[in-house]
Amino acid sequence: MIKFERASTLGRGTHIKVLSTTRGLHPIGRITEGQDKVYRYYEPYSNELNPTYSHTDLEDLEEVVRYRRS
Repeated sequence: MIKFERASTLGRGTHIKVLSTTRGLHPIGRITEGQDKVYRYYEPYSNELNPTYSHTDLEDLEEVVRYRRS
C-alpha cells in the first residue's frame, strides 16, 4: 500500500513523500513541483536528477505511482 505525505525540509523545500506501508512505514520516493508547474516523481528517495514519472496533474501522478508501485 502507498501513502502520500506532505513535507518540507531545508534542503528539498516543499515536497510529497511517497511511503510504503507494506513492511512498515518507509520512504520509496518523492514528488516535487517544478517551476513549469509539472509534478515529478523521483525514485529512489535520494535521486535528484532523473524523474521516473512526470505529469501536470498531481492527482493523476499519484494514481500512476500507486498503480505502478503496488
